[in-house]
Amino acid sequence: MAPHSRGPSKAADAANNQMENSIKDKIALYGARIERGIKWLNKNKPGWLKKINLKLLDLSSQDRCILGQAYEDFWNKVVSEGEIPEKGQINFLRAVALGFALDDSDYAENEGKNYDLLTAMWFSRLTALRAGCK
Repeated sequence: MAPHSRGPSKAADAANNQMENSIKDKIALYGARIERGIKWLNKNKPGWLKKINLKLLDLSSQDRCILGQAYEDFWNKVVSEGEIPEKGQINFLRAVALGFALDDSDYAENEGKNYDLLTAMWFSRLTALRAGCK
């Protein structure tokens, strides 16, 4: 009779470590994007922070995301890939780089749960900004 396992296998430990590292990488990546997004908003949409309703904040929603609330709809400010932005607009890849959206591969991974992470990180950062933290 084989002895019972007394804990996770080495393969399970490796998988858990890889998942933890992936989450840490996403937090670092999204955090940097959010900081760029905040700087961009401060420059291009003064007073934007007052327009954001944290109770409604949902980065996966085109009208409840950061740009959706600041500009009444995400697509008022962002154009699809391949389209040429008009004055004052940004393309979708720039929106991703500024933490306002996720690219297709990031969205597909974890069935959209990365938007939950992005929303939570924006929520945390906006709460700190409103409390006077930089």
